[in-house]
Amino acid sequence: MRNHFIPTIPKESLLDQHTYKVTGSTTSLLITLTDTVGRLLKSNQHVRCIMIDFSKAFDTINHLILFSKLKLVPVSLSIIKWIMSSLTNTSQSTKVNGVCSLSLDNTRSNVQGSGIGPCAFITYVSDFKTLGYCNHILKYTDDFSLLGLDPENSDVSAMDEVEHIISWSNRNKHEINLGKCKQLVFKGPNLKHEISPCTLPDVVRVN
Repeated sequence: MRNHFIPTIPKESLLDQHTYKVTGSTTSLLITLTDTVGRLLKSNQHVRCIMIDFSKAFDTINHLILFSKLKLVPVSLSIIKWIMSSLTNTSQSTKVNGVCSLSLDNTRSNVQGSGIGPCAFITYVSDFKTLGYCNHILKYTDDFSLLGLDPENSDVSAMDEVEHIISWSNRNKHEINLGKCKQLVFKGPNLKHEISPCTLPDVVRVN
């Protein structure tokens, strides 16, 4: 089922995703990041890389939102129903010292270790794109790396892109853990002035 589903995902939706596909790996991610930063530094003095951390991304997949996105994939409705049936109509409870809690319906989550779960997840996040043409997003499952330029060198600033990611995550019922997000600044060899710090107070800049 997984081998049948993956090829149906539009290739343009997977260009920025580096996992759960034949050509995807941490190596391909690092090569793409290095190449993109190198090309941007040819015409810019520095490039900001903001690494976005989602809190329990697989556990917070909203089933209704996932269903709406799966319907956009060119795959038969029977397969989509099969995927959704494996995720929905389930409940859970907790048992402590022989006493069970009330059972609650499960309306979120996606099994990360299952055969179809990762494919459903990359479909869930495939619609996120950067606002600016000059900026780039690299994805490794739920790890997003934003490569952005400052306003004077880009149609959309890196900080506006971060706000765009936050807005997207809110619409898709994801929570960004800003406390775990980090910022790197790649500098050109002839940079003569210090780079201003990130304007988001919760995003720590690291060396």
